[in-house]
Amino acid sequence: MSTRFHTLFSIAVNHSYYSNNCKDIQYVLSDDAKKILRNGKLLHRIIDGQLHVLYEADSGGTPLRDVSGGRILIGLQLANPLFSQFTQFSIPKNAWLIYKNQNSVTALDAPLETLTCSTVLRHTLVEPTRPVTVGLNNDAGQLVAQSTVAALNGKEDVDFLMESHPPGVYQVLENYPLASYSEKYAYYPELKRSGVWGVCDIQIDAGFYTTPAQFEIAFLPVENTLKYYVVAKNYSDADYSNLAVTDAGFSEQGRAQIVFDRIEPASFSGDEIAPSLIKNNSDKLVLFKSQTAVARLEQVHKKIQLNLNGDVLIPNLPAPGASKAQADFIIHVAKP
Repeated sequence: MSTRFHTLFSIAVNHSYYSNNCKDIQYVLSDDAKKILRNGKLLHRIIDGQLHVLYEADSGGTPLRDVSGGRILIGLQLANPLFSQFTQFSIPKNAWLIYKNQNSVTALDAPLETLTCSTVLRHTLVEPTRPVTVGLNNDAGQLVAQSTVAALNGKEDVDFLMESHPPGVYQVLENYPLASYSEKYAYYPELKRSGVWGVCDIQIDAGFYTTPAQFEIAFLPVENTLKYYVVAKNYSDADYSNLAVTDAGFSEQGRAQIVFDRIEPASFSGDEIAPSLIKNNSDKLVLFKSQTAVARLEQVHKKIQLNLNGDVLIPNLPAPGASKAQADFIIHVAKP
């Protein structure tokens, strides 16, 4: 009997910063996930930054094993330490992003930002009021543990032992006589040891065997206002007035045109670099500032040009690369 492999589901990163597929996210399979792959006759492959999970089928396309209803836990790691320089990506310390396919089995829900916990979940109480009843609910909303903190015992934390509970997202509920509070925690102990920043918690649906799910994790690029401070030495007033910055590369790169405003030093705002830090008394200074914030690109914006009387002085002004945190540039031009 011949067998072949078909796609069960895939995970891709959608990020407009990249010219091609994003390869800066690594996928980490938990031991439980690897066990499901072995028992379910599944394979996983990384191709051009995308994770593909494949199932083995007979010549008629019938899967040799059906793991519908199972879960596959996939940790997400950063392969590029500069990722947050060009991505709108900020996660508080001791927090994760959790991606699930609960609302629609074929699409990832919006990421849930949660605190993380180990085998002991230590929760700090919000109020000093006592008594307070503290409950631990699983992802289905079922109460799985509860503790009551009596009055005047000075206790500020409540601990829950998690080893007997399966991985997932849990909610701690504080119920006071006149108020209540809640906090969510991600309990994925094995992946926590792997140094991940997030988890894809995928529920395998029977429909994946006929129509593979194509999951997507979306990121937005950082947007910056481009600022070119042009310092002109030995320029006449007329030439200084005719300096301009234009975008001659938008059509070639298939992007929106960037339009720049000309701003004299007297009109600099508090967000601009002080003229005294840039130029000598005899130099002339002008700022060319993009009218809108500009999204970062892996292939930086080309043909942003400095012109004088229609002639190109600098054909490619610098643009913020992956390692640059801001988009302020000081450009020096001089005449003999």
